[in-house]
Amino acid sequence: MAISICRRFVMHNDFVPPTENIHEWDYLAFGYIDGISVKNDIFRDKAWNLNFIWEENVATRKELMEPESRQVIYGFRSEESQETNKEETFWSNRGKDTNYPFAFFVMIQFEDEGKKNLSLLMENRRCLEERFNIKGKVKGITYLTLEDSDLLLVLRCNDYDDGAGLINEIHQGCPFFKYQDEATWYVKYSFTIPAVDKCFMNMPKSVVMLKDQKVHNAYVYATELCSGSIGGLYNILKHSLSTYIKGKQAVLGYNDELILFSEIPWDKFVDLYKDKTGILNHSNEEFQQYVSSVTTIIGLNQNEVQGNQLSISPSRQNKELLRIRNSFFDFLKSRLDALEASSPQNEMCKNIILSLRYLINSLSKFEGSHASENLFMPSVFAIHIFIEILLEMFQAESNLVELECYQDYSRFLNGLRSYAQNPVRSDRQFTQAVELNIRTYNLPVKLNVFYNAFIFCVRNFLNESLKHDYEFLTCPGVSSNMKVEELFIGQSEDKRLFLVNIPENQAYHLKLMMIMLCHEIGHFVGSNIRRRDDRKECLIKALARMIALFYQSNIECLSGECFNDFWRTFEEKLSEDIEKNYILYYEPEYVKEQYIKPDIMSEERYNAYIEEIAKIKKRLGNHSLIVEEAILDAAVCIIRKNQEIYFGESLYDSYMIDYGKYHDKARAEKKRNELLKEIHYYSMDILKIRTAQRNIVNVESMINILISICKEGLSDVIAIMTLELNQEQYAMALIENACEQGGEEELLTETINEVSVRAALVTACMLMRREDKALGYGWECRWRLSETANDSVAKFYSKITEFIEQFINNDTGATMEKRSEKSHICNYLCDRKLLKYILSYLLKCREAYAAIIQQKEQEQKEIKAAFAIAQSDTIEAAMLSIQSLIDHYRERIHQKMVRAVEC
Repeated sequence: MAISICRRFVMHNDFVPPTENIHEWDYLAFGYIDGISVKNDIFRDKAWNLNFIWEENVATRKELMEPESRQVIYGFRSEESQETNKEETFWSNRGKDTNYPFAFFVMIQFEDEGKKNLSLLMENRRCLEERFNIKGKVKGITYLTLEDSDLLLVLRCNDYDDGAGLINEIHQGCPFFKYQDEATWYVKYSFTIPAVDKCFMNMPKSVVMLKDQKVHNAYVYATELCSGSIGGLYNILKHSLSTYIKGKQAVLGYNDELILFSEIPWDKFVDLYKDKTGILNHSNEEFQQYVSSVTTIIGLNQNEVQGNQLSISPSRQNKELLRIRNSFFDFLKSRLDALEASSPQNEMCKNIILSLRYLINSLSKFEGSHASENLFMPSVFAIHIFIEILLEMFQAESNLVELECYQDYSRFLNGLRSYAQNPVRSDRQFTQAVELNIRTYNLPVKLNVFYNAFIFCVRNFLNESLKHDYEFLTCPGVSSNMKVEELFIGQSEDKRLFLVNIPENQAYHLKLMMIMLCHEIGHFVGSNIRRRDDRKECLIKALARMIALFYQSNIECLSGECFNDFWRTFEEKLSEDIEKNYILYYEPEYVKEQYIKPDIMSEERYNAYIEEIAKIKKRLGNHSLIVEEAILDAAVCIIRKNQEIYFGESLYDSYMIDYGKYHDKARAEKKRNELLKEIHYYSMDILKIRTAQRNIVNVESMINILISICKEGLSDVIAIMTLELNQEQYAMALIENACEQGGEEELLTETINEVSVRAALVTACMLMRREDKALGYGWECRWRLSETANDSVAKFYSKITEFIEQFINNDTGATMEKRSEKSHICNYLCDRKLLKYILSYLLKCREAYAAIIQQKEQEQKEIKAAFAIAQSDTIEAAMLSIQSLIDHYRERIHQKMVRAVEC
């Protein structure tokens, strides 16, 4: 059985700035990295699971208590079986008795002739690795990575020159690998970290093995501790190694001096770097007296280098991509010129435009580097759509520009920084950066780009109109749960920009992340799917029902069957009046009543401001943000002003009943006043809006929870139908998401909560037959659990089915009974009539989406193929599929750039 491997390589940077403590690296490295640790396989012979990386991250971050900078690169590969595990054999024989003291860690990016075709390369891995094997001298192994590099090549060598020579061939233009006549892989860029086994170099054996090997050229760059202190270090070296030192030179820039060595034996050279005793080791006392940092570069024999030089030119594909990108950046600059020409003449707008010019210039310059593709793809169109939305606002002379521009631009920049944090500190960017390396998360770069590629597929699938342009930018970090925030809401009719905040702890859970992303995108893309007019109607009826339940359950003297007709009339009238008041919400005069005129604003500007708000409301139509506020305002207005009208009949009946019973008008009047006070008391209770407590019972929490269930339920339906989730997968996603946020216990208790109500409604919706046919993919019958279903799923299944039977399928319409339960908003959802309103709405959405899916079968296959990556047999298969989706994503980004420039 094939096994999956995830080897952790930790790159340490201790010398710049230096630390006095000795860290237990496996290898001493030369160049900008000081040490490398080769850790064990974190999958540990188990089925592959990227969550293990997160667990490792948590454990290793606790180790960072000393001043140390590090980068972790994960190497992935698959082996046929544990018995033939070449990877484990490769890393054996390390330490004091090793026959392979030198190691080279080479991070490689390939030339891109259409696609890099890593799958074919990995199919021929045995031949590839044999190309770098010299029996008894060099052995090589390759890994796939989630960093910017396509491949990580590791060589272990008996002689430094053997490994360096093989790598130099790649640098001089030789093919990295050629498979028959089908494909040839050339290296576009590689970064190599040479290293020597740290344990070995401290053993006597190293003197014997290394004395006949020579370092042909070594360049030691040193930064002095204080002015002139470098002389002390140089004198010590000159005294003991005068034969091999060829002088020193003053240099400008970060370093102060360059010391040159030539033809020095390796045994003498590594002595300089031994812990405590080596003069070029940061733990040495003399080192600490003279210098603050040292960087060592090793050169090859110049005669050998010159003899192998080839001349190759950039591929036609790369030239064309560079031409497209340059044209697109020119296009962005022209859009900025248009933005500046139409912008209001105030300092804030000028500063935003200037900042955007810096941003675009930085991105275009960075795009010329080798390790930039994964920064470029998701961010470039986010910047483009941001400029276009601003341009629309400026050209429309929007009065909201000054109030919202700065805040949304700040949020956008923060999101872009969060996204860019890892790509600009990945692979060689980390290894060559000596400035402060601020990092708040450690999400592998390609994993982040994969999620952007997945979002791209889903949003194209859901988008029903080519004129609608949506851009999403993932912002990994320290948020507690996934959250999508829109910038410039309502400012553009066909362009929208979103930031997707991704919790780092969830990002490694591929399957859950794709379900959650599909759910979140479903909130924003696809206007026909969400049936907004039907939702508004559903919400008004459901809110009227919930308000009626509130009064009915609290005013005990109006309970009982004899009052059923009264409550039915009450509910219908309330629903009609909310609908009437709702329409007024869009009128400028009504808007004007809501806003107090600022002292600093002229009458003309104030009226324009009011008209702008009313215009935006009408453009948004029945958008959830408008619906929520409009229905809330309508309901509050009705309850506040018309209590006696609504309850007039009950007040009269209570008066007449008491009067008829006692023939005492004063007693009857008193009873009527007591009832009126009770109505006022509960009306004041239900009108306590703008409170921080979500579950408190008032009209605001009622409309909030109804909108939430409609929106979240619809997004659940979209995720289920897009990814074709079965019942168990849907339940497991809800449970795992709750578990990630610490809410699993609440979800699985018998207590009714919002998520369980929503899950019950979605389940009932998906189980409904259409034209006497079941939906399929696991929804043919009620809850069929697999044998592997865990206890949490079984428990949740029991809770949901019980709720469906009791409150949805039960014709008697069971509702809450205990008075003590009335203080929690979720208990007002336990009503069959109310639930049927929402279920009917979800069914309409399901049918609308089913019609769309039939027309986009091919696009859905791509999304399902991406989702299937989480079920790949091996980690290598998963990595290759991830790369394939990213390649396709890159192609479509370039096509979109061409269309944007041409338009």
